[in-house]
Amino acid sequence: MSDALPHSLEALLDERSWVRALARHLAADAHEAEDLAQDALAIAWERPPDHQENLRGWFAKVLRNLVRERRRRQALERHDGEPRVAAAPTTAEVVENAEAHHLVVREVLGLDEPYRSTVLLRYFEGLSAHEIALREGVSLSTVRSRLTRAHARLRERLERKDSRGMAVLAPLLSPKSGALSAPSKALVMGLEVKTVATVLAVALVAVGIRFVGYGSEDPETASVERATDAAPDSLPPLEATPEDVARRAGSTAIDAPASAEEPAPAVVGRVLRPDGTPAANAVVVLGAVGALAFLDSGEDPLDEVPRATTDESGRFSFAEAPDGTFVITAGAEDAAPSETLRMPRENADVTLHLRHGVRIHGEVLRKDGALAAGWKVRFLRDATSLGANGTRLLRWTETDAAGGFDERHLCPGKWGLVAYPGDDELKELGGSMPEHMLQSTVELEDGQETFVALGARSADAVTVRGTITRAGEPAGGGFLQWMAECDDPAGSMENIRVSKDGTYEIDLPRPGAWSMRAMGSGGQGEFVVDVPRAPEHTIDFELPTGALRGRVIDADGEPVKGALVSHVLALGSAHHSPMRVAGESQTTGADGAFDLAGLEPGLYRIGAAHPERGCGIVRDLVHVTDGQAIDGLEIEIASGIAIAGRVLDPAGLPVAFAPIWIHDAEGRLLNPITGVMTTEDGTFETFPLPPGEYSVFTRRERTCAQELGVLVEGAAPEAIELRLVDGATLIVQASAGDRRIRAQAVVRDVDGRLMSGLRFSRNPWSWRTYPYDSTRRHVGPLPPGTYVVTSNAPDVGTASVEVTLTQGATRELEIDLR
Repeated sequence: MSDALPHSLEALLDERSWVRALARHLAADAHEAEDLAQDALAIAWERPPDHQENLRGWFAKVLRNLVRERRRRQALERHDGEPRVAAAPTTAEVVENAEAHHLVVREVLGLDEPYRSTVLLRYFEGLSAHEIALREGVSLSTVRSRLTRAHARLRERLERKDSRGMAVLAPLLSPKSGALSAPSKALVMGLEVKTVATVLAVALVAVGIRFVGYGSEDPETASVERATDAAPDSLPPLEATPEDVARRAGSTAIDAPASAEEPAPAVVGRVLRPDGTPAANAVVVLGAVGALAFLDSGEDPLDEVPRATTDESGRFSFAEAPDGTFVITAGAEDAAPSETLRMPRENADVTLHLRHGVRIHGEVLRKDGALAAGWKVRFLRDATSLGANGTRLLRWTETDAAGGFDERHLCPGKWGLVAYPGDDELKELGGSMPEHMLQSTVELEDGQETFVALGARSADAVTVRGTITRAGEPAGGGFLQWMAECDDPAGSMENIRVSKDGTYEIDLPRPGAWSMRAMGSGGQGEFVVDVPRAPEHTIDFELPTGALRGRVIDADGEPVKGALVSHVLALGSAHHSPMRVAGESQTTGADGAFDLAGLEPGLYRIGAAHPERGCGIVRDLVHVTDGQAIDGLEIEIASGIAIAGRVLDPAGLPVAFAPIWIHDAEGRLLNPITGVMTTEDGTFETFPLPPGEYSVFTRRERTCAQELGVLVEGAAPEAIELRLVDGATLIVQASAGDRRIRAQAVVRDVDGRLMSGLRFSRNPWSWRTYPYDSTRRHVGPLPPGTYVVTSNAPDVGTASVEVTLTQGATRELEIDLR
């Protein structure tokens, strides 16, 4: 069988009217025409043509062969003098068909949600993917992805258990719609469960559907899919008998679709290799914004993603394109993918340039110095190198017997490397995964390569040991995560487990400023320390014991389950690294309770948001003193009306996965750590808001939108539009005379809205947009405007400065706290 892609079920069904018209043109009467069309569609479902073949041309050949076979049988019947009657199915065949039906029914009922209900809506109710998306309140790509995964799971189960479930069901699909015919529904309803009728249609897509990744095309079958679409009247004539001529001469005219001029392709273009020559056999894929998360990761395209293969001149075309904005890219086996381009219109002519890519090779050494064979190595693109779809890009590999790894044709940019042992070796080594994890970061331009030694002890390494206590008692059993002050601190992360007696020991690769975060049952907290240049050093830590405790309730005083409770430090003495997440958020359980622990002294804003039931905040800032645990806080959830809208980038294209923050009329932040974000098509909907005035804010990488005011009253407000612009960056440096000091930096706009410390629960790594310097706070991106910056350091002082920022500018600000 050819490795070329078979046509999808939808593509076959789209041609049913054309097939029936051609059958009427070839057949003796309407009944024979319908029989021919049914037979041709059944053959297509059971043995679909691959994408190498023109679909209408293939159907024409099938119909001509069916006609010839009918004429041959009729001639034999005339020669014998008696008509031949098709044999009725045997009792065994009837039983076998029934068993196959029951088998497929059971497998569909065994699908998990949401796949089962999506399949039922698509095939039993006959809804299109777009109609399902509207009914379910999800994106179109989500529906398509669910269908693809459901098809794959059914195919796998049926092929594993019994292939009979495939072939026996094809004739039951009506040629008039994507849903089941009435006889099919009646048949399956007799099998006790009405909704399983969808199985009869779904089973048909299980015939040979397979998608091939970059570089795995068969050279003999790789070609651009072109729609020649021969009309019935232009088909080569059949070998007609005298009886056929006489019959047709006396028959009435049959309406057949008129020949139409081939419509222009929606997207055309070419793919070039890194040296500028045409890239033959390159795979080009396009889809809605956010649909191509696999591209720079080297993964295979999703089943529903349209694809084409370039010809010898590097040209490609697509007959159709997704509605609105879409993205397009190209890949090949021996090159890195092209950049992912956003296309705002159809009839586009685009040139895609493949890249040489970068090579990262190296070796992994365990912390005991042994070669780490068979370790997992993860390559993670830096947050500032996100693809156009808005997701972080991953690549996985494994070390060889000598502990080596070698990845080529990676996309240019910054990559974080993480190596760790497999489960079996982890059991032998003992301890937990974070203790053995090794990390590094590299940044390369196209065509460059580098060697990375993960786990090798540097000449500047410092052994740091000490104790961890909480309220004077040993705080053992948790983890310590260390992060160096550098441009990309995540690449310097080191992890160690704390012993039960509260002692620890870790080998840090170099001296300097380090942020240490303690996590676990013993407590949590964060510190910034200076590690001297020395073979060994001792540091003891006392974990903070401040806490905010309470519960989330509704208007009737009943607990609210599933609310995201979070806080932000509005003003305090603590200075933390940008990665700090300890104790900042918690999702309430059935009792509505929350316990935000490990807090340093300071003023905190606390908010709670539930995606369906609404939001609430502790209206006044809560002051936590040293070691104080505040109990009995209550946050009352108030419901109302959600705000809908969309986020567009500077070019006017939708932005996927952008976080959304909301301030009330007093400037209070309702969701310090937000879980609200845009979907793949750039749209969003907030949690329900009680009547009042609000402002909505978003930012993404180095861009942000101006705060937009919205009035929520009795009816849903009109959808809003947030347009991203290049954001400003504020770098705050605190000093005491001529001495630089570490201090907190709080930024508010002139209306009092807090613009610093905003977090996104779906992307805890967003802080990596800026380098980490413990004495210089990077705040941003911020929209143009005037801000009040307050800096505070313990035992030194507090000072505020007003500053005006322009679009895209970087402003350094020094504040003297004396």
